[in-house]
Parts: sequence; C-alpha cells; structure tokens
Amino acid sequence: MSDTREMALPERLREAITVLDEPYHREAVAHVIEEAAAALAASPAPTLAQWQPIETAPKDGTHVLLYREDWADDIAAGWYSHDWMQSNGTWFLGATHWMPLPDPPAAIHARETAPCLPIPQALSLTKAGIRVDCAVCHRIKNPIGRSGPLVADYCDHECPGYRQPPYVGSLWPNETEAAFGYPVGNDGTTESRETAEARGPEGA
Repeated sequence: MSDTREMALPERLREAITVLDEPYHREAVAHVIEEAAAALAASPAPTLAQWQPIETAPKDGTHVLLYREDWADDIAAGWYSHDWMQSNGTWFLGATHWMPLPDPPAAIHARETAPCLPIPQALSLTKAGIRVDCAVCHRIKNPIGRSGPLVADYCDHECPGYRQPPYVGSLWPNETEAAFGYPVGNDGTTESRETAEARGPEGA
C-alpha cells in the first residue's frame, strides 16, 4: 500500500480496496472505511421539496415549479397572474400542485447574480405589471401584444376604451420587467401607479 498521508479520502479508499485481500492491511483498511463513514454521516442530507396543493402557492409573482395532470407538458416553472403562466410567457392552465424552485448550482448562481449590465440599463426586478381596468367596458385590459387565456374575458384593441386612459403596458399583473426579458415603459406598471399617487388628485 502506498503512502496515503497526502491523498484525499476517495483516493485513499481506492488504494485501500486494492489491498483488501492482504491480512496485514485489514486494520488500515478498516480505519479508512471508518473515516469515510464518519464523513458521510457529517454531510447534511439534502432537503427535498414536496409537491403541495396549488391553492397554497404564492400569488405575488414568485416563480415556482408547477404540475398538472393529464397534459403532455405536465411540469413547468412559472408564476401567477390571473392564472398560472409559464416562464416562457405562455399559460399553464389546470395546475394542480406546486413546489419551490430548487437553488441553482453554485457556478450558475454566481454567473446569474454577477452584474452583466450597468444599473441604469439592467432590467428591473421591482417594476411589475398591475391590473388596468378599462373605463368603457370595465374589463381587465390585455397587455399590449400578449394573448390571454381563452377562458378569460379581457378588454382588447377592439374595445374603444383600450387605447384610452388608464393605459396598459406589456406586462401581466405581478410580472416583472426582468421576467419579461425586455425593457418596458411605465404604463400599466407599479411605477405608473407610484407616479399617479405622487401627483395626487390635483395632478391626476
């Protein structure tokens, strides 16, 4: 058996296995195996998320993992905006269960959290869509260029009030600019609401 003082535990285990049939090495082999068992016992077991009923899912724009039965695409990541929407911007109707998204691998997390753009050019994580009701038909306005679920009745460009105040933007309620993936204006977002509140009744 070679000198193992500078060898890592996996290499020491492999070295120990090669001499397992030699009686005078059995004590050393047993010691290495005990070390391995102790190292495994000290390692925290991964915590696995469990599927939960969809009624308990967060509806504040948090991205989660979604599941639905009897569909070809039965699992997707998404968030809630009047109904469940996938991260690619399409609807995920009929969701029955959800669970939190797992943490990303360390290397990917470091890359995703590293600043890629100067702050003024970065997509906002706080600018989010808000509900905009039509003053004519009193239905929720469909975001510009986006398709709503067939089961929902949205105000769209066919309504004379669609292009009148209050104006709608490109984001669904609770959808952030960063999740949308492109810069958007302030219409139909939390920033437009904050601006209106700052102006007050006189500035409205």
